[in-house]
Amino acid sequence: VLASSGVKPVYYGTRTVRRNAPNVDAIIRKFDSDLHVEGSPKVVAYAKEVGSTVAMLVTADNHDMAFPKRFEFVIDYNSGEILETRNQIRHTDISGNVSGWHTPGLKPNQANNPAQLTPLNNATVEVVGGNDARTNILGNYTISHPGTTSVDVKASLVGDWVSVVDQSLTTPAVVSITQSTTPPGPANFVFNAGVTEASQAAVDGFIHTEKIHNYVKGLHPTYPGIDIALPCNVNINSSCNAYYNGSSINFFLAGGSCPNTAYSTVVQHEYGHFVIDKGHPFPSGDFHEGIADVTSAFASNTSRLGEDFRGQDTGALRNAYNGVTWPCVGGVHYCGQVISGAFWLAKDNLEASLGVTPGFDLIQDYYINSILLHPPDINPGMTIDVLTLD
Repeated sequence: VLASSGVKPVYYGTRTVRRNAPNVDAIIRKFDSDLHVEGSPKVVAYAKEVGSTVAMLVTADNHDMAFPKRFEFVIDYNSGEILETRNQIRHTDISGNVSGWHTPGLKPNQANNPAQLTPLNNATVEVVGGNDARTNILGNYTISHPGTTSVDVKASLVGDWVSVVDQSLTTPAVVSITQSTTPPGPANFVFNAGVTEASQAAVDGFIHTEKIHNYVKGLHPTYPGIDIALPCNVNINSSCNAYYNGSSINFFLAGGSCPNTAYSTVVQHEYGHFVIDKGHPFPSGDFHEGIADVTSAFASNTSRLGEDFRGQDTGALRNAYNGVTWPCVGGVHYCGQVISGAFWLAKDNLEASLGVTPGFDLIQDYYINSILLHPPDINPGMTIDVLTLD
């Protein structure tokens, strides 16, 4: 819509401002305390859409090259009112994409499960010394940036919910990439381009930790304590294990017939321990292991935990379809299967009676909220907890 064609340009005068002019320094400080007036104000005839007035033209700058602010102000000579503000900084956004070669599906990094290139969601990309952004579900990002000269742009396997740390002593994983870019780019990044075990573990740890956090928050948006970038240590110099230690999740290199343990359901299980710790003040060992198994099973919708954990084609490490019943005598991983089996069979029955989606939705709701009821350990009282939630 054309509102008017009568807007006139500013006509610069030659006079200096008289002593009784408004205090431009105070006016600019009130607008933004970071700004400093540069040079002397100029008196102008400011043509408005209707009529004109005497005004001052003032330039102010914050003198910060990393986070610049520079404005030209038109200030009414008589009242001190700011009539117009003109941003003098011209931004050139930097855009691009971040992807990585990772282990697909539920199996680990092995010969019959080759790596696939996938977008990395929620990865951090930053102009070194400047602004940063997160990638979206397609791996795309845009960083707000002033200027058009070449800058260093860095992509990292750090998101809102995970910070990947490589612990390899021999062949380090790539957890960050920096490249020189002239705005607007694009600046594209590919992690694990050479498809090595160490870098693939880093990408897998990033992807699956982000996913399992989002899964839990999707079930319970106000679940306490898990909205942090949890350290995910990959390529620890040992084999055939993974663990949670109260402040991080940790995964081992391939060895002893076992694959690198930073993959799918194993990452989800270890993150499940973190979820339990934040929602339950005194869980027993078998409850910890059992509910961590349920976390993995429901997040991936599979009864099988740790597919091929002992080597290619060896099957699952544990299965929610099991014959372990209460009371149970055995280790915490073994007896934890009482509760993983109970939840999984309840899932089957609810899906049969209500339909697949409504039944699965219900049992997932009972799983996450049963943690917050703080059962002391695995016993028949947990049945009462679930019935209470129903």
